[in-house]
Amino acid sequence: MPFPFPLLFIALPIIELTGLILAGEEFGALNVVLWVILSFLIGIQVIRMAGWVTARNLQDSMRRGDMPLGAMFQAAGMVFAGIFLIIPGFLTDFIGLLLLIAPVRDAIGRSVATKSTFHTHSSMHGTGFTQNPTRQDDSVIDGEFTVVDDAQDDQTTRKPSDPTEHIPHHKNSDDDNKSP
Repeated sequence: MPFPFPLLFIALPIIELTGLILAGEEFGALNVVLWVILSFLIGIQVIRMAGWVTARNLQDSMRRGDMPLGAMFQAAGMVFAGIFLIIPGFLTDFIGLLLLIAPVRDAIGRSVATKSTFHTHSSMHGTGFTQNPTRQDDSVIDGEFTVVDDAQDDQTTRKPSDPTEHIPHHKNSDDDNKSP
């Protein structure tokens, strides 16, 4: 049975608000508000840092010729950590802090990778990479075509036009002053 995500969107705010109210009674409202602001600022910084780290890791992976899948999972984990830290509440902060730990992100990435199937086919042509998926359907035929106008059925051929024929030529005042 799949996880009921709509229930999560109803239950999570109730759990978080209850936790914030209980913590406010125990530690003081000002301390809880400061915690929420601090976790928000840390979450924003984590998302910013994830962008820079991801760009560097992707460049390193591509330079080595590796698939950057690991770097992408790391980046996604960092972004989710930042998002969970931005959401006010102790449960989401705990999840966000767990996602900041690299071995936890690696374990989640391996779990997702084993449950998912990725098919990538690429080949090197010239200086760039192009996708070259293998086709199972033989009904697609690659080819070129030429549009033939029915009005030209008399087999007359047209001479190609001069490409500059339609470009207006402007006369400069400098052209008038020049002598041949």
